[in-house]
This record gives sequence, structure tokens and C-alpha cells, in this order.
Amino acid sequence: MCLSKGIAIGNAFILKEKEAPVLELTQNISLELEILDKGLDKALDDLKENLADEDRMSPEQKTIMETHLMLLEDPAFKDQVAALIKEFSYRCEYALYTGAGKLAEHFKAMDNAYFRERAADMMDLGWYVIEAITSKENPVVKDKIKSQQGLVGEDFGRVIVAKDLTPADTVKLNMSQVAAFITENGGPSSHTAIIARSMDIPALSVPDISKLLNQGELVIVDGFKGDIIIEPSLATLDAYRKKIEHHQSIKDKLTQYKECQAETLDGHRVKVTANIVAPQIAEKVMEVGADGIGLYRSEFLYMDRISPPDEEIQFQIYKEVAEMLTGKEVIVRTLDVGGDKHIDYLNIPHEDNPFLGFRAIRYCLGNTGIFKTQIRALLRASHFGKIRIMIPMIGTYEEWCQTKSIIENCKEELKGNQIPFDDNLKIGIMIEVPSAAMMSDILAKEVDFFSIGTNDLIAYTMAADRMNQKVAYLYSDTQPAVLRLIQMTIDNGHKAGIPVSMCGNSAANPDLIPVYLGMGLDKFSVNPSEVLGVKEQICSLKIEACRKISQKILSCKSAKSVKKVIDGMTISH
Repeated sequence: MCLSKGIAIGNAFILKEKEAPVLELTQNISLELEILDKGLDKALDDLKENLADEDRMSPEQKTIMETHLMLLEDPAFKDQVAALIKEFSYRCEYALYTGAGKLAEHFKAMDNAYFRERAADMMDLGWYVIEAITSKENPVVKDKIKSQQGLVGEDFGRVIVAKDLTPADTVKLNMSQVAAFITENGGPSSHTAIIARSMDIPALSVPDISKLLNQGELVIVDGFKGDIIIEPSLATLDAYRKKIEHHQSIKDKLTQYKECQAETLDGHRVKVTANIVAPQIAEKVMEVGADGIGLYRSEFLYMDRISPPDEEIQFQIYKEVAEMLTGKEVIVRTLDVGGDKHIDYLNIPHEDNPFLGFRAIRYCLGNTGIFKTQIRALLRASHFGKIRIMIPMIGTYEEWCQTKSIIENCKEELKGNQIPFDDNLKIGIMIEVPSAAMMSDILAKEVDFFSIGTNDLIAYTMAADRMNQKVAYLYSDTQPAVLRLIQMTIDNGHKAGIPVSMCGNSAANPDLIPVYLGMGLDKFSVNPSEVLGVKEQICSLKIEACRKISQKILSCKSAKSVKKVIDGMTISH
């Protein structure tokens, strides 16, 4: 499975698994509790020291380490371990290992893939403290990755091979020598994948990879095809070197668009913003010259935790991002949970069909305490930059009215306490439910902007599960019904004088960027790594030709005929 795209050549560096502590009992429970306290303190100090050394980690690594710091500071983790010491007389190391394991099993049992992948984080926390107590170094220390001569007289980087790779492991690696990651476990939302993508390092998930490779063997990692080639021939090496050079030349060419505005050849200007999941990724937004943040997925603040973040924690995070963007818009989507994003401590009841159930704004309107905490934090942060609030999954006018009432109530509370905020802060909604698109003429008069979430809009319009291959032909952004709803939303937004953006995966689809331009879309919000490519394409197009193409596509009767029109497009210089 491909976790991060790219191609790398390197020598395999296989990381050994840590050895679990043996079961030992104690007759001095007080002493073990004292050891636990000291171990936690040392682990926290070590984490803070790692975080202080920012040059050794990517923004994503820093975010993950900060999350681990919060988890270790949460008394619930300590309480879990302490309970095992008191109840079963376990020695501290074994209690830590067992307690972290119980939490990991809890995560593994969840339906959501993201949370299943968080199980490794819980074990990582246990190892932090065990290593602090025993003073044993993590086996993945940077000085263990020595320069070793590769084949044909070259020095290659290291392809790190492991059953799993935790954030703590990656922080201790000398990343300048790491060419790629291959793990046995982990999916696209695992920390290995997140870190690899953020550092532009190819990564694969390959079952039993440690049984296929030997220490030091030369390996090619193809993160585009998902292939590994062990001990390649000279001819294969040469072919892949040329591929690496080609991909690098493409990246280098795109950097010229960092300072450019996204403007067509005939002068039509649009914005290209970035989607983020963590505050440190805002640095990437600035690096690629995005026009701001078009989607900050705030639900990730609630993940990897065992209790909701309080108002002060959220305020500081939103404030940090607003200040980092130096006057550019930061659109924060309010808590979007439910569906495939299950957070255990939020106590969302089991549902037979969670995607049609108690999720996103529906959950927030039913749990106003959690919702108001977030809204107050966002309002306070608006005093320090261009924070915008975006509400997900509004389906009815009544839901919007309820939401607006809560926001106004939060404003009054802050005014009563003389806490400053931007009273003219812009508030918009996502158009991802067909009913919202159908009601967009009315909703457009109530809000400050629309953002079209194509991922859900396609699923709900076509009644097709995006993960079900049997209905993949239905889950397509070229379906005429979906395209018509998008055009309707844009038209109604413009009639009311509000901008319309798109923040779903389709916003970066090169086949449809000309179509959306022709429809009148004002803003494309994509992953940071896609910003420059989207800018490049927009700058090569002519808006008048795009409008003609979009008109032709809107008259199509099928996805097949839409694709035929797209394949015949001639709209660039």
C-alpha cells in the first residue's frame, strides 16, 4: 500500500522490535507509584526537550509530539497505570506496558480506521515512560544510522524498515539520511504516512517486509506504484535514477508559482488555499504561497485524546495559526464527527448507518456545551487574525438558525466579560448535503460564504459509499447530477453576493479544474502539496474557453459523456 508518493533508493535499515517487560510483582506498592511519578516527570522533560529542538523535526512531527505531551499530562493515563499497580501489585514497567496495551486494544477495536491506527501511539506513550525509568535508549537513535557504502560505489540514504514507526522513533532519526519508510502496519492516515508526506519522503506499507529484506540490502522504493525492488541490477538503478531526476525537475518547475497569483491567461483571478489538520502545517501553507487556509479540520484537535480540548487549549491553537498566516484567511470547520470519524469519549451512540445519522452539526446542536466551547475559542482567536468559522453538514434552514443563535449567544457572553473578538467575523457553511444545495438560494442570503465539500456531496447525491468498489462507478465527481448541484450552488452564491469555494478532493482534480473555473468557482482549497500544481494549471487556462466547456458539460446526460468532453478539451495556450 502506498502511504506517501515518491521514489527513493537506499540501504535497508531494519529496526528491531522492543522487548516487552516480564511480569514481576512487588510488595512495595508505594515505591512503584513513586517510580511511576518520577518516570512520568522524566518522560515529560524528554518530550519537552525534543520539542525544543525544532530543527530535528517536521511540523507534523512536532504536532504529534505535542499531542503525546498532552496525553502524558492527562491524569487519565497515569490513573490507568496506577490502578494496575494497586490492584495487581505489578512492577511499574509491566504496569506501564500492560496499561498502554489495554488502551491500544481499546483503539484497535474501534470501527474507524484512523483510531485503529492510533493504537500504536498509546503503546508509544508506555515506552516513553518505561525508557525513562530504565534509562535504556530507544533502539532507533540517530547515531545508529551510520553511513554505509552502497552498491556501485555510492552512498545511499537509509530505507527505514519497521513493523511500525512511532513519532518518537522518527524524532530520534537523523532525517537527512533517511530516504524512505517501509512499515508492516499502518494506513494512509497513520503517523508514518503523515510524517512521510510532510517531509516528501516515499513510504509504503508492506506486510512481513522485515522477512523479505536483510540489513543493508539495497532497495528501490516506488511510492507511485507501490513497488519495492531488492538488490536491483545496474540497469534498473539507472532507470530509477532518471525517474527521480524527472520528478525532481517537475517539482523545481512548480516553485516559480509560489509568488504568482492564480490567474488565467486572459486575466481571471481566483484564490488557491490549503487544507490543514494541524497548526504546524500552516508553515507549509506559507511555503507554497497559498492564499490562506480554506479548510482547517478542527476535529483532529479532538483526536488522540481521552477528553475534549478545553477553551483555552483551542484558543491558543487557533490564535497561533491566525498569527502565523499574517493577515490571510483561516477558515476553521467546526467539529465534524460521526460517520467514519468516531471519538470514543464523545459518546456518540452506535448507529446502523452513521453517515446518515448523528454527525457534524447535528451532533454539535445536540451537545451545545462542547460546541459553545469551540465557538468561544474561535471568536477569541478572531481578535488576532482573519479567522472564519465554517459549519459542516447544514441540511436545513432551521439548523442554520439554531447554529446562528448559539454563535450570537457566545458573542454576548464574551461581550459581557469584556473579552475582545471580531464582531464582524465571517461565518459560512459547507454545501455537502443535496438539500443544502437545493436551498442554496435561501441559505446564501443568510451566510457570508459557501464551501462545497465534494467528498460527501457526491456520496449523498449518488447514494454511493465511496469505499465500496461495487458502486465506484456511481461515486464520481463527473456525475451530471453532482455537477449540476455545484453549478446551482455557485450561481445562488453569486446572486447573493457571497464567494463560493470548494474544499473536497475534487478541487485538485486536473480534469475538472477548468470546468469549475468555467462554472465561476472563486476559490480552490487543496492539500498544501497540491497548491503549486493547481496554480500552474489555472495560469495555463483561458477563462472564456473554460466557460464554454462547462456549459457543454452541464448539458451532458451521463458521466461517460462528461468524460468524453473533458478528454477533448483544448483550453490552454
